[in-house]
Amino acid sequence: MQKHDGYWISGTAVAGPPYTNYWTPGGAVLFQRTNGSVVELVRFTLHSFELDDQDVAALFGVELARLVVDRCYAELMRQRQDVEQRTTKPPHRR
Repeated sequence: MQKHDGYWISGTAVAGPPYTNYWTPGGAVLFQRTNGSVVELVRFTLHSFELDDQDVAALFGVELARLVVDRCYAELMRQRQDVEQRTTKPPHRR
């Protein structure tokens, strides 16, 4: 996991179905709240992108997560603000 533009990004290699020997890249974009908890905003796996090497698939996942942050920054900020508002808003009492 590494920091990129205020978000934490990670890449993973997801094993193919049983009796196959390929890996598909996956990743996630997360952010850390002021209280220290971590919230996952986006998780993805490219099932149709098959790679023979597990490490290459994980590295590709990190780069895809970096691309998601770079290309969708405004949308991620909106999601982040929505999460912050939901957690800081006092509960409604009747």
